[in-house]
Amino acid sequence: MYAVFENHGNQYRVKQGEVIFSNQISANLGSLIEFEKVLLLSKENQIVFGNPYIKGARILAKICNHIQKKKINIIKFSRRKHFKKKQGYRQKITSLKIINIVY
Repeated sequence: MYAVFENHGNQYRVKQGEVIFSNQISANLGSLIEFEKVLLLSKENQIVFGNPYIKGARILAKICNHIQKKKINIIKFSRRKHFKKKQGYRQKITSLKIINIVY
């Protein structure tokens, strides 16, 4: 059984027990989160599509960790003008463990 759900404008395909990485979610470690914007569900040989979401379907997930991705360096440079600008950015992400898919 798998499902596709939407969170912060991104879509994720998940199975029960799987660990996914999402944009940062402001909640404490170990807390449970419920996603209700389920777009697609698959059970054995049956596939259910939402219009746009499936009513009564939800995904339960547990927050495992808050981490940061690898640093991305941004460099702006103009030759012969004495202009050089360096900036760094680290995306904050949250790892989620899918506990259950309810339908």
